[in-house]
Amino acid sequence: MKGELESGTPRPHSRASGPALDLGARRIARQGERSAGGRPRYIVILPKRLNALWELLWEERRTAHFALEVLDPLPPRPGTLPAVLNSTIDLGERRVSRQGVHRGAPRFTITLPLALNHAWGEIWRARARVRVVAEVARRLKGRAGMRGSGWRTPTYISTRSLGCY
Repeated sequence: MKGELESGTPRPHSRASGPALDLGARRIARQGERSAGGRPRYIVILPKRLNALWELLWEERRTAHFALEVLDPLPPRPGTLPAVLNSTIDLGERRVSRQGVHRGAPRFTITLPLALNHAWGEIWRARARVRVVAEVARRLKGRAGMRGSGWRTPTYISTRSLGCY
């Protein structure tokens, strides 16, 4: 059914329908003291196997919809973690960033929202793995559409569909 994952879980109306890319188990990385107020930024490094897709998104300044799920148990620390970490966290539309070349190929990342910076710090300190899921609509060039941008009926790039959100 359109607008639902294979598991039958309905999707929020703000998101495009289509299968999701499972980016596998990743780790959250810390990116120094770069945000307002001197708080560190946390990022997720995207897998190199999809560098062609990340390059396209980066060059066209497009966004993708991301969700994150904590895979490893976190050490018990009463009152420190928000309850949201017990489920999949919807990161919303995020823009892909290019961080330069690493081992002969560019490295692409997404920056995690500052609103949950405390939670990202806890996950980072515990070195917990997270599963990242992305939903990407591919723009088809040369077609009439929104703002002359070449949109037609969106075609979705996917590997396998996940029922995790």
